[in-house]
Amino acid sequence: MNVTQGRVASVPGPPSALPLAAPDHLASLAAEAAAFSQALAGEPWELRVPMSADWTLRDLTRHLGGIHRWGAAVVASGREEPRPEEAVDDDALGGWFAEGADLLVAALAQADPQSPCWTFGPEQTVAFWFRRQANETAVHRVDAQDAIGAAGSIAPLRAADAVDELFSVSVPRAASRWDASPRLPAPVLLSATDTGHAWLLVDDPARRLPAARLVTGVVPEAAAVLSGTASDLLLALWRRRPPSILGHEGDAAVSDLLFSGRLTN
Repeated sequence: MNVTQGRVASVPGPPSALPLAAPDHLASLAAEAAAFSQALAGEPWELRVPMSADWTLRDLTRHLGGIHRWGAAVVASGREEPRPEEAVDDDALGGWFAEGADLLVAALAQADPQSPCWTFGPEQTVAFWFRRQANETAVHRVDAQDAIGAAGSIAPLRAADAVDELFSVSVPRAASRWDASPRLPAPVLLSATDTGHAWLLVDDPARRLPAARLVTGVVPEAAAVLSGTASDLLLALWRRRPPSILGHEGDAAVSDLLFSGRLTN
């Protein structure tokens, strides 16, 4: 892929449509939750999670377990629900997490993805929760593995789906909360080298954030290209890995701006 005179020559067509289908999300959610539980086994709750200066493995587990229970409640009712706040002793925390994951998987398995449902994203159906919970759990599974010194990665198509979702859900949500999104003076292309997906990022001046579209074929006016496996792209965007893990072509002054603000909560 070449950047010449502000243009990227071409992008290969993606092998898989995004977003992934609800059954793919459900299978991934169950597997990622099980891997999260496995990472907890026998580890001290006081271990620090590298992605946060303040969080321990205990905090991470309570956070994700609460998110799972919240998602299950929203899917069951179709309405916005309060986030549960439960005091869980350390001795019971691992079992409490596994129980919450099972509740979420069961709620989604019984739901119609196309049913109307409250969400905090543009899509107001249960399908949102299939995708959001699978991607959330995958990223936090990596957090847990990082905490125990077993740095992980995310399966290629799962990571590509999560990159795609990030710009439609997480970036606008973070922008609405902090108004601290990076601003791009020229387009940047993200290229997943293992899945063939690519996203053109452009500045949305009205919303004051970078917007993305999945692209194939000739991509005009890309000032820079950031490339890597879908997992590396995702984890760099989520600040779990340094931007230096990505390949770079073109104007570094433009692409560096992508990491100058908040993309996620």
